[in-house]
Amino acid sequence: NQVTGSTALVVDAKPLTIILTNPKFGVAPVAPDEDFTFDLIVETDNNAECRYELDSDFGFEIMSRFETTGITTHKTTEFTGITDQSIHKLFVKCKDQNRGVLTSKTFNLSVDTTPPQIISATAFPNPVAERPPITTLTVQTDEHTVCKYSSHSQEEDISFAVMKDEFEGFKNNTFKIINRQNITLQDQSQVSYFVACRNRAGLESEAKEIPIEVNSEIPITVSSHTQALF
Repeated sequence: NQVTGSTALVVDAKPLTIILTNPKFGVAPVAPDEDFTFDLIVETDNNAECRYELDSDFGFEIMSRFETTGITTHKTTEFTGITDQSIHKLFVKCKDQNRGVLTSKTFNLSVDTTPPQIISATAFPNPVAERPPITTLTVQTDEHTVCKYSSHSQEEDISFAVMKDEFEGFKNNTFKIINRQNITLQDQSQVSYFVACRNRAGLESEAKEIPIEVNSEIPITVSSHTQALF
C-alpha cells in the first residue's frame, strides 16, 4: 500500500528580535498635570510570550506579564510604572514559541511633559555675498531633536508638520542638540526661512524665523588676525 502525507517544517535559525514600538524612541509624551500613563508596546518577529520589568532584571517566571502577548505584538494599556522624569531601564524577556528559546532586551524608558525650545537659529554666512549663494542653517535646542525647515511666508502655516525640507540626520532619526543643513539660495534675494524641531517624545517646538539676504555686490572684507612681525 502507498501512503502519502505532508509535513510542515519551520526553519528559524535567527534569534528573536525584540523592538520597542511605543513609545517609539523610548520617551512617552504626557501632560504635566496628569498621571504618567501611556500604552507600552513591544513587537517581536515571531510569536512569543513576553514579560517585562522596570528597573529590575528579574527572572522570566516572576516578571510582569503584558496584557496581550503570545503573538508578535505585546501590549499593556495605560502603563503607570513611571512616576518621575528620570530615565528608567525597561527589561523585556520573550520566549520564542517555535523553539522555546529565551531572548532578552533592555530599553531606556522615560516621559516628557514639555516641547523642545529653540535656543538659537542662525544662518552663516548672512548676508551671503559669494556665488553660488550657499549658507548653513544652524539650530540649537534645549534637548536632543530632529529639525525641519521651510521658506514659507509668515502668512502661511509654518508648523513642523507642514514643513517638507529636513535637516541632516532627520531621515535616520539622529537626535542632536545642534542641527545643521546647507541650503542654496536665489541670487540677489531676501528670504525668511522658518525652522522647527521635534524631540524623542514627538513633541514639537514653535517655528523660529531666520531672515537671510543674498547680495553679491557687497564688498568682501578680508581681516588678518596674525600679529605684526615688525
